[in-house]
This record gives sequence, C-alpha cells and structure tokens, in this order.
Amino acid sequence: MSLFKTYTPRSLYCSTLRMINTMFVHPPNLDLAPASYFKAIVQAHEWIKKDLSGVIASERPANGETTVQQVHQSLATIEKMLFGTQSEFEVTLRGCCWYTESIEARLKPTSGCVVH
Repeated sequence: MSLFKTYTPRSLYCSTLRMINTMFVHPPNLDLAPASYFKAIVQAHEWIKKDLSGVIASERPANGETTVQQVHQSLATIEKMLFGTQSEFEVTLRGCCWYTESIEARLKPTSGCVVH
C-alpha cells in the first residue's frame, strides 16, 4: 500500500459517482463497471448538464475519442453552469479528480457555526 494517492481513470470515475450522488436526490443508474471510464464520466456530465439545461445553456461536446482534455472541459462547463465561475486545475487525471472533488465540496452543505 502506497502512502501517496494515485490518480487513475477509475478513481476519477468514483469521484464522479460521489458528485452525482451529491447533486441528485434520485441519481440516474450508472454502470458500476463501465467498459470505458472516460465515456462513462462524460455521460454522467451530460446528465448533469441536461438537468441544468432548462435553466442554463451549455456547449455541445466534440464527438470522437474521449480524452482527459474533454473531461476537463466538461467539468469546466458544469462549474460555469452551477456557480458561474471558472477554476484553474491542470488538464491531467489528477487535475480532473481534484476538479470533481472541488465541485462536489461546493455542492455539499456546510454545517458550522459562525461567531461574529
């Protein structure tokens, strides 16, 4: 067991599943063992965008092979749709994992006290 976290397509997919479960009361059925993690991630992103499309317009993704850059762009579109912001994360598996976790963290309610 390594002390350092490794970033793989599977770990990005798991982060995406957690984000989906945070966003939806009744999340869509997702394949727990997809043939392509990247395609499954982009499909999950499309569900999010479709859910938001009645409120906010989104861009159409390019067809063809699914790449880390397309996943990153999809995350940027989701962030823009949800929060109206654009964060800087590197276009790598690690960056996409961090980006997904960042969006998920912003969606979760915080329960803390603020003393003024």
